[in-house]
Amino acid sequence: KATHVKASHMAEPSHSPPENWTPACVRVMNELMAVREAVPFNTPVDVQRYPTYPDIVDMPIDFGTIRHKLCDKSYEDIEQ
Repeated sequence: KATHVKASHMAEPSHSPPENWTPACVRVMNELMAVREAVPFNTPVDVQRYPTYPDIVDMPIDFGTIRHKLCDKSYEDIEQ
């Protein structure tokens, strides 16, 4: 005989990040940056070489800058 559990009795999954989320994000960035296909995204675009880039991309960001900001604790929360 199958046992049915009502959803109201099941624990809600936690959607909030762990209190110290920064180290986990740094690890993810390190792993992502190690992927060969990610190399073009690891450093900022050279605007001397691609002068129209700022006209095309409003808020440029690269993986290296994100990792640096994570290490410097520049992000106040995980949503940034």
